[in-house]
Amino acid sequence: MARIRHYDYNQTSMVVINYQDQLQLGTFEHALHYLISKKLNLSAFHQPYKNDREGRPAYDPAILLKIILFAYSKGITSSREIQWCCETNIIFKALSCDTVPHFTTIAHFVSSQPQSIEDLFEQVLLVCDQQGLLGHELFAIDGCKMRANAAKEWSGTFKELEEKRQKLKRLIRHHLSEHQDRDIRKAKAILTLDKAAKKIDHFLQQNQPRMGQGKRSKEIKSNITENQFRSRDPKFAHQKEKYGKQIYSHRMSVVEPVFDNIGTNKRLNRFSLRGKTKVQGQWQLYCLVHNVEKLAKYGHLSP
Repeated sequence: MARIRHYDYNQTSMVVINYQDQLQLGTFEHALHYLISKKLNLSAFHQPYKNDREGRPAYDPAILLKIILFAYSKGITSSREIQWCCETNIIFKALSCDTVPHFTTIAHFVSSQPQSIEDLFEQVLLVCDQQGLLGHELFAIDGCKMRANAAKEWSGTFKELEEKRQKLKRLIRHHLSEHQDRDIRKAKAILTLDKAAKKIDHFLQQNQPRMGQGKRSKEIKSNITENQFRSRDPKFAHQKEKYGKQIYSHRMSVVEPVFDNIGTNKRLNRFSLRGKTKVQGQWQLYCLVHNVEKLAKYGHLSP
């Protein structure tokens, strides 16, 4: 009979952990910790806080950034899962100094700081330039389709959108005829309805119905918000010329690896936020992760 090493689940042991030692030199978590702690200016993230004299102490934005970016690098986007990782994973514990922010705090931080995230992205890009990681030879711009949350009220066939437009116009006429006292709240309601009606009207004028494939193709429901992300920069209207084709061919080695890394390795196949500004902020967080990975692998960051 084979002899098995003895083990006992009831045994007690004391494990002494130094969180700094968990962030090994050359790893992504070390580069992330060093950049946020030593290199980047996070003053923009502190401005929304108004608890300098009263109120509960807030979590340091540096800690929130570290755990969120590290989670994104592992393909974790759920705020609840990030909170769970802070409770159970030693690297998350090291980055958060054994604090456990609530998932609502994490979600609010991601969705409420798009402008500060953009500023942080620029700072990391400057660090990449200082480290000699930018060649200054070719700057490529490309795009990829990515799912995001969209309100159902802005979805429908052209017939359904036309009916919605007529309904909004009837509501506007009702408010204008019934409420002539210029009440501020009612005036705001009228402006909101008018804006929604114009939004649908503009979409119906600028777009055509989308038909499905097959012999009995039916109209596919359109979403008005999708059109906001499909605009093309007119500066690239002549990219099909000979010189443009030559430059465009480099996208496979310049831009596509970035999309592949973020979409496949980081498992970003859908944004968890709604609205162009918030989605842009979350996308820049993923781009931050990509750039920090480059710094960790090819940069020369001090310990």
